[in-house]
Amino acid sequence: MKFPYEMIVCIVNTGFSEDVMTAAKECGARGGTVIRGRWVGSRTIEKVSGIMLQEEKEILAIVASEQHRKKIMEEHTMKNCALVVIDLQNDITKHYREIIENVNAAINWAVEKELWVIYIQHNNLSAGTRTFKPGTQGAELVPELKVVSDHMFTKAKSSALTNESFAAFLQEHGITHCYLAGADAAACIKSTCFNMRKSGYAVHVLSDCITSYDKRRLPELLSYYESKGCSVIALSDVLRA
Repeated sequence: MKFPYEMIVCIVNTGFSEDVMTAAKECGARGGTVIRGRWVGSRTIEKVSGIMLQEEKEILAIVASEQHRKKIMEEHTMKNCALVVIDLQNDITKHYREIIENVNAAINWAVEKELWVIYIQHNNLSAGTRTFKPGTQGAELVPELKVVSDHMFTKAKSSALTNESFAAFLQEHGITHCYLAGADAAACIKSTCFNMRKSGYAVHVLSDCITSYDKRRLPELLSYYESKGCSVIALSDVLRA
């Protein structure tokens, strides 16, 4: 016997269940049940980004008809997603010109789907180096890049999560899924993928929105991302979804 209703179970940070329930009601849900829970991850994961992950969680159970379930799931997923554009600055490899059209298309998609759009910039603080220096033209975002938000964070190390304000922003807004675009695939994209996965984030690398100084390594790097639990997806597939 097939039942006309299905149960959707969401695990969210404390305080966000009301936001999820509001979005679900807009998609046809009539109500839900909240159960308090607690994070039981490892201590190593909790400290990766420099801040402690919130231990208390809320489990939201929603009973919905088949026709409403898909819409609710899509709405909930998008509310918890961000497009993170990494290091597309003037001092980056000139190969960025080959992906900038795709990156801007990804930004347009994110705006249309109401994802957060976040920009990460690298600041090179090491003595004796000349690129990505704070306050220089080389550290500025490339002029072709579409800027649609003021959610901008700077880092001095490879991983974007080393910026505590960025890590806190993700936590504060309940962001659990991140789509990555930018450069360099062998450095800052790679390090960000690794640390985000260790911190429990779902990471989706847009394969045709990243580049590297050495493009010959891209197939190898895409395999590396997948080995760490990231999904690798083409922008065209995202746009069709």
